[in-house]
Amino acid sequence: MANFDTRTGRWRLYPGFLPGSLNHSFALDAEGYVKHDANGRIVLTLWGNNRLAYLDPATGKVDMVELPGAPNDQPYGIASDSRGVVWYTKYTQNVLGYYNPANGETKEWTLPKEHSGPHRMHIDNQDNLWIPLSG
Repeated sequence: MANFDTRTGRWRLYPGFLPGSLNHSFALDAEGYVKHDANGRIVLTLWGNNRLAYLDPATGKVDMVELPGAPNDQPYGIASDSRGVVWYTKYTQNVLGYYNPANGETKEWTLPKEHSGPHRMHIDNQDNLWIPLSG
């Protein structure tokens, strides 16, 4: 993971991810900016090992959350709602799921259209998810 400060021209690298994580997508707010949780962390999907990660940009600390399913499942799209619940899609598994950091609860659903290939999703100001399907 890298951050580039456009004002100073400086890079910062965040090396705390597992090998093969394949960092993929960030949760964005309704205006398209990288969203921070109540603790100032950003959350992203790890395509390579069926996890979510929370990154604290100030300290560089990375906390990972293993998701339900097989170790080779591929979380792709991600969104965080107004309560801090993290929603994600799994592209090749055709799944929508959520992780609630308040209690550790996870749940997954198969999408209603077979082989729909859910991509990066977004959330609106009413906590509705919008999920592009490519299949």
